[in-house]
Amino acid sequence: MVLAAACIDDTPTALVEPGLETPVEPQFHETFDPSILIMRSPVRMTSTRNGWLLVSDYHRRVILRVDPATLLADQAFSVDGKPAAVGLWGERIFVGNTTTHTIDVFGARGQWRYSFGAGAVEHPTDLAVARERRLVFVVDGRQGVVKIFDARGNLQYTIKELWKPTGIALDETRQEVLVSDYGNLSYGERASVKIFSYTGTLITTISGKMGMMGNRFSRPQGLAVDGNGHIFVVDALSGEVLVLDRETGATVETLGEFGLDPGQLLMPTDVVIGSRGVVFVTSYKTARIERFLSGAVAPRPRCGFEEDKEFEGDDDEFEEEDLHEKSDDDDDEFEEEDSDEESDDDCDEHEGSVTPRRLRHRR
Repeated sequence: MVLAAACIDDTPTALVEPGLETPVEPQFHETFDPSILIMRSPVRMTSTRNGWLLVSDYHRRVILRVDPATLLADQAFSVDGKPAAVGLWGERIFVGNTTTHTIDVFGARGQWRYSFGAGAVEHPTDLAVARERRLVFVVDGRQGVVKIFDARGNLQYTIKELWKPTGIALDETRQEVLVSDYGNLSYGERASVKIFSYTGTLITTISGKMGMMGNRFSRPQGLAVDGNGHIFVVDALSGEVLVLDRETGATVETLGEFGLDPGQLLMPTDVVIGSRGVVFVTSYKTARIERFLSGAVAPRPRCGFEEDKEFEGDDDEFEEEDLHEKSDDDDDEFEEEDSDEESDDDCDEHEGSVTPRRLRHRR
């Protein structure tokens, strides 16, 4: 049975129609508590018209506006719950709230406007906006589907044929929906990137690893596409971003590597392609954003990982419920690999000039 979307907005026409057509650069209210600008658990992000990054910080329960040059947040607004998905449409900021199980919509100043999806969405881990179609594609990691809503919050249809979907991207030129899926090895279904038409017809599947076969990825998260037929896939387990050929599915190059240092990624969760081919990646475990450009890493100008007593013991909730990162086969392996934390002494050596790491090209 298809669930109907529950729109909390009492006057949807007045709230939804204005502000969708004209892009507006977000400018949040002044932040009175500077501590919330210190990134703790970056998950998803999107870019604005002027190239700023909007980043969801899961444990701080805020949406951060991040300067693409410094990779530091200068503004933020609070979310009444733990945010994962984030998307921008005109002057509206769409946020997947994993606590209230809704899509919360905020104005360009960070003020709450309305919410939808109550009763229809259980765990909105990622979303994407098809502006021309006036649709919002929402990944529900718990139900294992992608649900498509109109701008008013009315459920239109559902994309199935998925196991454990995590991330999403739209190719508006091809009119395609790309979804990362952890799969289910118990049923012989390996991790994959599945490509659907806008109407939900499965077009093709790019499979990840099963043993020694397939592409390198096994825990695909965020996705992005460029104008050259490439798909960027974040692998949360290996700490890499794989660049795949859209037609063949072959890996043509990788960005980043597993680790704590600048240019390295520890449980990356999302990727955004900025202007001039600059690639931004959220690194959840090191609490920072990495930037790659012109075949080299541009390191973060300051150490982004620091202890915060307020959030001790909270990390596992996001990892298990939102990222589906564990399976029966690799619980111990992943726990052991990503349990190391950066010490305070490491911060000093990260500051200043760091020799960029070149991208590794696949032949």
